[in-house]
Amino acid sequence: MYYTCLGEIDNLNQNRDGTISLISQEIFTNTAGRKICSLNEEWKLVSPEVCKGCLSKLLMVKASGKKVKIQYVDNYTCSSQPTWESASSPMAF
Repeated sequence: MYYTCLGEIDNLNQNRDGTISLISQEIFTNTAGRKICSLNEEWKLVSPEVCKGCLSKLLMVKASGKKVKIQYVDNYTCSSQPTWESASSPMAF
């Protein structure tokens, strides 16, 4: 199922292993992070090169104070998207 989530970015984290995670109370209805991608290795078909582009766009959206649109293709909803490693990889921002 294809769906789009829209909301403010509360925080973006870059962990020491290169993992990028997004926190958005508005999108996910809690403050748990969702893994977006990895800067160091391919994760769920998202390459490090694509991850760098995603991170750049997410930082720009956060700095502008605008809301981010995240598109997923899976059997979840925005509020039921699993946390951290179990999260689905976004299809687009």
